Amino acid sequence: QACGQSAAMGQGGSRTEVPEVHKVNRCSFSDDEYTMLRKSLNVADDVPEARVDLASFVSCFPQHLRPLVQPLFFQLGKEELGAGSAAWPLLVAGLSCVIKDGSMRWRKLLEAWTESSAAPAQAQEVAGGPGADAGQPTEQELDLYLELATSLCFWCAFADRSPAASDEASEESEPRARQRVVAALGAGAVAASQGGRSLSSVASWLDSSVPMLPAAVRQRLGSALLGQAAPDPFPALERDR
Repeated sequence: QACGQSAAMGQGGSRTEVPEVHKVNRCSFSDDEYTMLRKSLNVADDVPEARVDLASFVSCFPQHLRPLVQPLFFQLGKEELGAGSAAWPLLVAGLSCVIKDGSMRWRKLLEAWTESSAAPAQAQEVAGGPGADAGQPTEQELDLYLELATSLCFWCAFADRSPAASDEASEESEPRARQRVVAALGAGAVAASQGGRSLSSVASWLDSSVPMLPAAVRQRLGSALLGQAAPDPFPALERDR
């Protein structure tokens, strides 16, 4: 009897049983992780034509993180800003690179906002390629992208905190703590870029100074989408007591 085939002798024919296989490359995800990812993102049919709704992706995160993870959805799914969905195979590949292969670095984070802010025709030019700064953002835009990327890292690093967790007027409030981290990294990036800031120079300084922060984003994605343990707080960002 051939593999995968079950003969139904005496019942008027035969029936071929095809073992369950993934129709989409699951990249570095295990079977259990892939199944959990499908469940988290409401992907009913594991087919190349499947798409993931933006709403399904952001709903996996708490309210204060949803605006900050949207650019990642467009970037990892290789979609234009404002798209309501992303191709399932592309999103699987993008998430696998970040969660499983640890490819999240500061340049990738900053480019999530750079690409999302560019017109579709400019997105390729903005990204440019490794080390390229063609069509780079202005210093004012770069300040904004750094603030947004740092905020994403901060809230991912402290999964048990939120902007509403304490009185914003207090020096010990979560928003004030985030603002201090944003200010410190912004000032450091300026000081390290005496000849003028570029996406490459800022990302290079951040990678050498605080390389651990993008890892919090990777861990938070794994926690929200795969049910992995939430990341431990980063001691370097703990508030002074």
